[in-house]
Amino acid sequence: MPTFSLYYPSLPGHRNLWKEPAAAILDAKGMFKPTDPASGELVFGSEEARRKNEKMAAQMWDLNLAFHREHPRYLAATGAAVFGSMPGISMHTELELLVRLGLQPREALAAATGNYAEQFGWRELGLVSPGRRADLLVLDGDPTVDIHNTTRIRMVMLQGDILDREALLRR
Repeated sequence: MPTFSLYYPSLPGHRNLWKEPAAAILDAKGMFKPTDPASGELVFGSEEARRKNEKMAAQMWDLNLAFHREHPRYLAATGAAVFGSMPGISMHTELELLVRLGLQPREALAAATGNYAEQFGWRELGLVSPGRRADLLVLDGDPTVDIHNTTRIRMVMLQGDILDREALLRR
């Protein structure tokens, strides 16, 4: 479901994602159809285009509600650099939307972690245990209580190495 977050700016109750800490290193000029950095709103050439986009977003939401009723195994993704998706931010948006859709936070987290391991047989992913890849986010809040706690990142570990997140955000 890598396109789910692409409709986020067209859904009621969306935030300005340019206010997220990781947005400080993004350049709207290098993105395809980004939202306006000042407002977080999509930019349209006409009111008709805005209405069409909002209708498509509502239809996508309704379609996902119908899928959810069938209890699928979700795989969360960030949508690559298309239509305003924001590297370092869109995965959190995907998780938020999955919870809004009706998944429990633990189920949404599984969509970005263990479900991939199970779906594709990637035995090095999905669990914290010996022999698995050491790609971890250490958080300052419990994401099973509030999915927004995934953005409260204390530490990033990539292949067992601790990254200097503050240095990455200053780039």
